[in-house]
Amino acid sequence: MFLAEKDMAAKLRAVKTFRSVLKVHLESTRYTDCRKIFSVGTKVCFLNLLVSVLVLRSLIATTKTPVRSTIKPSVTQNDSRTPTVLASSPKGLVPDVGKPLLSKPPSTWVDVRLVNKRGFYLIMFENGTIAGSWKRFLTTRYGLFRIQSHGTGIVKLKSLTTMKYIAIGNLGQIYSTANSSNEDTLLKHAQEENHFYSFSSYLYPTTQNHSNRIWLLAIGSKGRIRNASRVSPLHKSHQFQISNIRENSGKSDVKALVHLVEHRGK
Repeated sequence: MFLAEKDMAAKLRAVKTFRSVLKVHLESTRYTDCRKIFSVGTKVCFLNLLVSVLVLRSLIATTKTPVRSTIKPSVTQNDSRTPTVLASSPKGLVPDVGKPLLSKPPSTWVDVRLVNKRGFYLIMFENGTIAGSWKRFLTTRYGLFRIQSHGTGIVKLKSLTTMKYIAIGNLGQIYSTANSSNEDTLLKHAQEENHFYSFSSYLYPTTQNHSNRIWLLAIGSKGRIRNASRVSPLHKSHQFQISNIRENSGKSDVKALVHLVEHRGK
């Protein structure tokens, strides 16, 4: 009996010890879980606070400008002392830019004959028809032109037979006009790498034409004037040699002067 009671007492002590250990473990586990829960809650609260601060800051920033304000910002006027710069590329030009150039007389001029790389001379008949010819009697009578300078690389071609100007229209058509104020008469004059010269439209193509190449004055293989919008810059039909006859410096060619006197007024 004594041994049995002893064993029972030992078992009770063991159970009590196990219970106490289990209780301590549970309490420590609860504390840890609570600490974790508290940590997560703190982070959530901090994030909510940060979002609130950002929203409040954005609201303050947007309320600086009145929402119902309809006042438009004033446009700064250009200073009258600032010179107007014309674009050198014909793509960005509009027809109005030619007016200042046309309002002034040409600074210099030279009387010439123009022959392209195919051997055709540029001529203008009395009715204003523009063509190309290699026949001497036609080139002598209708092939005299005056190149008038209206700026750096900007010229006009005037027939000394008809007193009309060569013009390039907005569709690339080549035509003649007696109106010296016509903006289509302004041409870009450039020297090629092979020392030939080219004449292209100063105004066209514009951005509305959606063209990436220049429009060139050219004589076709049969002596017909080509549409300027269809001339390739690599083609030799638009390349001209210039034969000077008379300049405004006073130098002159006697035969050309006689021809001008005979046909003056026609």
